Amino acid sequence: MNRFIFVLILLTFVGCNEQKARHKGFLQAGLFPCDDTSNSCRSSFNTSNDKWSVEPIKYTEPADVAKEKLTKIILKYPNARILTLGPTYLTVEFKTSYKVFDLYDDAEFLMMPERQEIHVRIESRSKLPDFGRIGRLIEEIRFKYFQNDVN
Repeated sequence: MNRFIFVLILLTFVGCNEQKARHKGFLQAGLFPCDDTSNSCRSSFNTSNDKWSVEPIKYTEPADVAKEKLTKIILKYPNARILTLGPTYLTVEFKTSYKVFDLYDDAEFLMMPERQEIHVRIESRSKLPDFGRIGRLIEEIRFKYFQNDVN
């Protein structure tokens, strides 16, 4: 009985997880930072001393090459879906499947050619803590980027 109640509560929290993607967009030529109430968000536009902060991906090649490289890396994820592909802005939906439910994470990538940086913001649609899942995803993308893991 306790297991049934736990699953019911878990499905209640995750039930709103399949709603439409929530990409926040631009804020004064940048991405929105994560807010203080979020348990499952990371952004390179947060200040470096808070728990939501991640470093942008730095690149040395031309911006169009960097964007193409990032796009190829994202397309290698079987549960990733590119929703918007603009000249400097990319939105992606990542799906993580567990035994009884799916979790969706909404990602935004912003190319800043003048600084040779790709800024990132990823937030889970569920209100559950991510237990580091989003941070690991960002670091995995960064690692693949620097390893040229595009083929």
